[in-house]
Amino acid sequence: MVSEMVRQNTKKEGIGLTGMSSFYILIALLIIPAIVTFSYTKDIGNPGVVLSLSFLFASFSATVGYGRWHNNTLSPLTILVLCVGVYTFCIISIIISLSLHRTQTNHQEDAHVLWALNPTISLWKLAIVTVFILLISFIYLKQLISLMNSMGYTGYSVAEKLNAYRGTVLLTNDEGNTGGISLIVQQLRNIIDVLVPLLFFEFFRERLFLGKTNIAVLLALLAGLTSSFLSTGRALLLSYLLGGIIIYFYLARVKKKKFDTRVIVKVISCGAFLLCLLFILNSVLARNVNLGFVDYISFYFGSSITNLNTFLSGPITWPGQTLNGLAKIAHTLGFANTYSEIPNVWVHYRGGISSNVYTGVQRYYADAGLLGVLLGMSIFSIVITIFYFKARDEGQPLWCVFYAMCFSTLIDQSRSESFFTYFLRISLPLTIICLILLFRFINQHAPTRYLTAADPRYKLN
Repeated sequence: MVSEMVRQNTKKEGIGLTGMSSFYILIALLIIPAIVTFSYTKDIGNPGVVLSLSFLFASFSATVGYGRWHNNTLSPLTILVLCVGVYTFCIISIIISLSLHRTQTNHQEDAHVLWALNPTISLWKLAIVTVFILLISFIYLKQLISLMNSMGYTGYSVAEKLNAYRGTVLLTNDEGNTGGISLIVQQLRNIIDVLVPLLFFEFFRERLFLGKTNIAVLLALLAGLTSSFLSTGRALLLSYLLGGIIIYFYLARVKKKKFDTRVIVKVISCGAFLLCLLFILNSVLARNVNLGFVDYISFYFGSSITNLNTFLSGPITWPGQTLNGLAKIAHTLGFANTYSEIPNVWVHYRGGISSNVYTGVQRYYADAGLLGVLLGMSIFSIVITIFYFKARDEGQPLWCVFYAMCFSTLIDQSRSESFFTYFLRISLPLTIICLILLFRFINQHAPTRYLTAADPRYKLN
């Protein structure tokens, strides 16, 4: 097997890779798919470009962290697995992009947006949405605190109890402890995950097309963003914000009907803001508080690369469980008697910091070697690229919001596998139904497609 031969070669002297040079090689190799994908698609938002830049940033972060929090040398197998995954995704994305580009009608280039003419959302609807978010968040927090008190965390602050909940329940996958939060409340909490991107869409729609800032929508949105802290992590808040950024640039692109070079500046500015926010949340949540900004950011994004290298070197072995979501669905529906999810092994670094993310390709490789990487990244590329074009070209706001909801799986791939986790879950049909119903509730009178130039209403805006 090719991967086994590469693994054996990494143990030999004179392989030609040393500390920093191995990271430089990986960075040089990962620049290629980003450039090639952009040159073929002429679209900086194409999933192939985004995924390449995500892995490139993770590799750069690991390089910055060399000599600071780690002294790892990437093995040829690690470089091979990462390149196979990224190149496969980009090649498939280019093929699909070129195919869909030939068949699309390009109606967005000569059309206004019919749903942009929709009046402002009713205040009573916003009141219902805001009260729902606050009420469910309060009940969820109350049950979580009761659960942690029953486990002996009575003398801790709320923030410490949230952190303890993450460490003792979520990360250990102790299903016996999750009984403290009712299933109904958990499902109602998931509705907030749908409401937040819908509120982002409404807020930016009014801001860009109607020229007004709806304070009531903004307050409801802030309530939803604040509720993300109940997940006791940063990933959910970041996924909300990434989805909001995608919705904004989607609407801005539709409005201007052309690529604006200022988008790049705005993307960089938003990226810098998210990095600063991530560091601030690290202090608020008391995670790795002894790390400075550079060390923390490089560790947060770069540890997945060094962890993958550790996994491929041999000391850590466990099945990747790429399709474990199917087993969980079967267990939930009563078709399987048992279900188990193996938590990721923690890798420890200097300064007492630890990480348990191994990039998304780790699960594919652990299950089926390089063939698993090829298949996993191909399926991922096909689905997410089609979703991207649905959102970009078909003029349906629902596709835009849905793509924003699953966009974080594209960014997360350089840290951990979340694509199959997101789509292979029993609550996904409920999420889609909620998205459709809530969109109609919020935008009851909003048409759902583009208004072409042939329609007399085209000149209204």
